[in-house]
This record gives sequence, structure tokens and C-alpha cells, in this order.
Amino acid sequence: MEGKKYLLRLYKADKYIQTLEDELLMLDTIAKGGAIDYSESKVQTSNIGSFENVIHKIVEIKSEINDKIREKLELIEEVSMKISEIDDHVLESILRKRYIKGESWEKISSDLGWSVRKIYKLHKKALDSIEKYL
Repeated sequence: MEGKKYLLRLYKADKYIQTLEDELLMLDTIAKGGAIDYSESKVQTSNIGSFENVIHKIVEIKSEINDKIREKLELIEEVSMKISEIDDHVLESILRKRYIKGESWEKISSDLGWSVRKIYKLHKKALDSIEKYL
């Protein structure tokens, strides 16, 4: 697998968890009676079924979030071990900061004391290095 694709799995996992958390927040708001539109008069014979469906969906999403967080933690451990195999501590640091911590290029640049352009070059070198261990 290409180094960048391998490392981006963490980013994608994080974004998926965030999407689930956003959906959970929306359902939680609905379950608590928030965001009700009273401007239109609607007649509904039974609200119990839909409320039960919302609660059921909340439970499902919470379970999925927990599963995805567990998977992400395992992935962090796996990626961290692969990054540790790189012999250069600077390259290792760049990959950890970018993919495990999710730091911006500017933050990495500031922390390491190099220009963003230099960090890009080192990042490319780090990706080439990690591909040897995949």
C-alpha cells in the first residue's frame, strides 16, 4: 500500500467518527424535542413509533461510535509501530504530528523550526521511508 494512503486511514477513521457524532447530536436533539417547527400545522396520529425509532437509532449509533473508536485506537497503535521503524527521528516526528496528532503543516513547521516548504520536502522523504516497511 502506498505510504500516504496507509497513513490517511487515520484521518478517514476520524472523519467517519465525527460524522456519526454529528448524526447522534441531531437525533439527540430530536429525541429531546428540540428544533420543532410549529409554523405548519401537522396532524400526527401517533408519535410513539417515531420516538422509539429515534431512540433505537441513537443506541445503534452510540454502539457504532464505540466500535469505530476501538478500531481507530488499534489503527493508531499499528500506524505508530510502523512509523517507529523509520530510522530518522525528524521524519518520524513529522509523520506522527501530521497523521496521529492531525497537526497542520504550519504547526509542524513552527514546532520543528523549519519553513513549511522544508516540511513538505521532509514529509515526502518520510512517506518514501515508511513505504519500505509496509
